[in-house]
Amino acid sequence: MSRQSLTTIALSFWRVAALAVLASATATASGITYDVFGDIGLTGHISGFIETDGDIGTLAAGDILDWSIGITDGVDTPYTLVPGDSAVTLNGSSLSATLSALLFNFSGGNCCSFYFQSSSNNYDYVCFGPGGAGDYSKVCANTVPSNVAAIGLGGPSTEQSTAITGVQAVASVPTPEPSSAILLAAGLSLVAFSGLRRG
Repeated sequence: MSRQSLTTIALSFWRVAALAVLASATATASGITYDVFGDIGLTGHISGFIETDGDIGTLAAGDILDWSIGITDGVDTPYTLVPGDSAVTLNGSSLSATLSALLFNFSGGNCCSFYFQSSSNNYDYVCFGPGGAGDYSKVCANTVPSNVAAIGLGGPSTEQSTAITGVQAVASVPTPEPSSAILLAAGLSLVAFSGLRRG
């Protein structure tokens, strides 16, 4: 293989790498969508998404751009929390973001909570944070004295919660389908091959 061919291959590689970095930077700047999915309590379940502005590290409520979180408890009519019909509240600094997950520090104490609550019925909610008696702006579940993930549908008697400690993922970026990775690899190979043919 000639020196010119090796130079062409190296340039093609760096072009592809630069395009990948540029695409990654663009995706981060435009926001990150995290999937929310999990069981809470005996029959509670949440599913949907949370979109942030793309900031990495400690988040504030203003970093949450969009959401759609469905709540079911196996008994009451399911409810979906969306902007315009619900609000997001973030107390303290226990919520952080990485490129792959939203993390909540469940050992942060009574200072910190992260919740979505219906504007029309305060008992339709999803909350991550402290339990215990008190104001719902500070605690997630009146029935549990520890840090929890909690849901409610319709009234206090429907509240369900799961005790949690430590830093845990409350949402994560969806894993790409294997077929997407294969298509990406094929596309990058095609770009490299076309660069070789020109040289």
